[in-house]
Amino acid sequence: MWEAYWQTVQTSQLDWVILAVGAVLVLLHLWGLLGYWHGKWVLFVQDLDRYRTGLLLLTELLPVLGLLGTVISLMYTFKTFQVGTAGETLDLGQMIQTFAPAMSTTISGLIMVVINLLLNAVLWFFCPAVEARRGSS
Repeated sequence: MWEAYWQTVQTSQLDWVILAVGAVLVLLHLWGLLGYWHGKWVLFVQDLDRYRTGLLLLTELLPVLGLLGTVISLMYTFKTFQVGTAGETLDLGQMIQTFAPAMSTTISGLIMVVINLLLNAVLWFFCPAVEARRGSS
């Protein structure tokens, strides 16, 4: 199952864009966790909730990018899928090959959003302590 996905991803530029955006967001989440755990960046830790919220907003774009990739791939599939004259057979192999990126972009968007939402939840776990310190000031 995953072999078919990876074969499609290798030739799909839309998947690489989604995976790259998702990977950058993963790195930014890890940067936030590192900043919290070091505790040396006091101003950063105080603004951790704002940082987390910004990352959450960007994370919400990942499934939208997957859906956009799906729509673009479907448009390309229907553009290349031409109905021949009566009696002419359709090349289903070509149709499936042009349809595959539509599914892979959806999968890429969903994989990256799940990873980033989990990391965002970990950041959220640390935010209440910051909020409690703000309230006591």
